[in-house]
Amino acid sequence: NKAGKTTLLQLLSGITEPSSGKLRVEGDIIQVFAQGDILGDLTGREYIYLHGTALGKSKHMVAEHEEQIIAFSEIQTIDTPVKFYSTGMRTRLAISVALHLPADIYVLDEVFSGSDIFFKEKVIRYLQQILTGKTLIIVSHHEDIIRSFCKRLILLENGLIKWMAPLMK
Repeated sequence: NKAGKTTLLQLLSGITEPSSGKLRVEGDIIQVFAQGDILGDLTGREYIYLHGTALGKSKHMVAEHEEQIIAFSEIQTIDTPVKFYSTGMRTRLAISVALHLPADIYVLDEVFSGSDIFFKEKVIRYLQQILTGKTLIIVSHHEDIIRSFCKRLILLENGLIKWMAPLMK
């Protein structure tokens, strides 16, 4: 905690501007932060469009991927307000939206909190399919996820890199 992980990801995602120095990110970026940004009065379908456009995608592009998003999330009550969704359902929806919209870089911040093991495994399999030629930056306390995807590990402490090393597969 307070290591600077989320701040770093917010900088990379363009949510926060650096207080000094410069940061250059090349490519289209999609960020998936820990669930909690879902507005309760929206239906799941309305949330898909709100979240997709907030990620910088057009309504037309979101519409092209809508059915894939719904199917992947496995939410049968997509037209019900999300305030009636469980934490797990909200997590499924947020992750499904972000991962089904095209990007060059995916930034994931503790996205599996509140997610069940079956959905976590499904997301891991899906990421393995879509990541060819793309970049994944992930913050996680799940060692299995880190080892599944990462070639390099960076340990932050108080906003500074304390340790960095390649991961052995």
